[in-house]
Amino acid sequence: MLNPKNTLLIIRLLRPFFHGLIILWLFWWAILLRRSTDLIPGVQLRIPVVDSTETMLFALIAVVLFFVIGLSKEIYELQKPLHAYYKKFMETRFRWIMLLFAIAYLWFWYVFVSGISRFILVRSGVGFLLLATLFDRVRNTLNTQAEKNHPYTIHLTGNETNLLDDVRKNFLLYEIYQLIQTHDADILLVVGNHTRQQLQKLADQARISGQSFYHISSQMDLEDLISIPARVWPVMAMEYKASPLEWRWKVIKRMFDFIVSGSAILILSPLMLLIAVGIKLDSTWPILYRHTRVGKNSKHFLFSKFRTMFTHLSVGEEYGWAEALQLKKDLMASDANIRKWPLQKIEHDPRVTRFGRFLRKTSLDELPNLFNVFVGNMSLVGPRPHEPFEVARYEDRQKRLLALKPGMTGYAQLFGRDQLPFAEEAKLDLYYTQNRSIFLDLYVLVGTIKVVFKGR
Repeated sequence: MLNPKNTLLIIRLLRPFFHGLIILWLFWWAILLRRSTDLIPGVQLRIPVVDSTETMLFALIAVVLFFVIGLSKEIYELQKPLHAYYKKFMETRFRWIMLLFAIAYLWFWYVFVSGISRFILVRSGVGFLLLATLFDRVRNTLNTQAEKNHPYTIHLTGNETNLLDDVRKNFLLYEIYQLIQTHDADILLVVGNHTRQQLQKLADQARISGQSFYHISSQMDLEDLISIPARVWPVMAMEYKASPLEWRWKVIKRMFDFIVSGSAILILSPLMLLIAVGIKLDSTWPILYRHTRVGKNSKHFLFSKFRTMFTHLSVGEEYGWAEALQLKKDLMASDANIRKWPLQKIEHDPRVTRFGRFLRKTSLDELPNLFNVFVGNMSLVGPRPHEPFEVARYEDRQKRLLALKPGMTGYAQLFGRDQLPFAEEAKLDLYYTQNRSIFLDLYVLVGTIKVVFKGR
């Protein structure tokens, strides 16, 4: 069963989908209407030349344009309460209609050879204003009611009593907010001047917990975060984000992960079957090695990969258990461990099978990670997932990596895979957290393929 916050997210996610459907339906309806010869009773109008294929292609362009402009004007905000929505919607629609007229006439003879009917443009533009406004009015009413039934929870804290009291009084006037005393809240709002160290610690805690973080004061900017003026209705504050894309990026990235991992599972399933046979011929059951890793917001999940070690020497209840655990400790304490704490790298690891060495060298052992990506425990690109005992040794700054889903590959993997000292790996992954984008993800994916083929 969906929790209330996920229900709100789904309601908002459906908004661009329905906007697109409205635009497509209006264009198609306008085509049929334009072909009618009896719009005026008693007067037979000339049937115009209207190319349905060109017009519907133009309608698809119109859908994409409205979505892109809407994103830039923040009418598709996914997490925050709605603020000045209709003003932003009208600005979006005005820019959209101007661009449509420009494309219709500038691309005439080049793309749209038959031309786009002015009647269809005007009819669809006016119709969209009316239908989309009606749809948004209904949707926003349902959204507001849902927010009242399940208010955004705010943990309000600060060190300036008078300002804190004023902010508290303002929020008590609104039904969509609920002030709570625990840190288990949707929003952390800090009031007053704090030292950089205090504020940085609060921001990192909020990021790891998946909370929105706002600050009201004249405080300086924080390290590794972007400050943006934002309204937490009914107050203005500075919002600190790891990336300017934030929620929109998360939705696009999840869609990208879901589609690519699902396609890769289908395409690579014969190869994975052959690998499974190879593992069985080289050792014994099980085929997969599953172990606990730490994911986003410090949540644990079962990490799957092809088993590359002998079963009785793999750590875990299903594998070697006490014997394997003791051998691992001995190897970590020996000179064979060539990587600095908190991570280990055992050179010429005696626990790895012959076929396992091939799988590790080619990174084919990590193909089952695609299932982790498909269900949402991991992403295609992100910081590599580590074991709980390794994460327990993270420094405060390195814990910021837990604000993202771990990845099958990451930015740091382009610079040495598992050869880098962890401090350097964390530094590179922290760079990724602030500069992440779909384009950077594509760069990392292509770069990883190059690294694997070169055997580095």
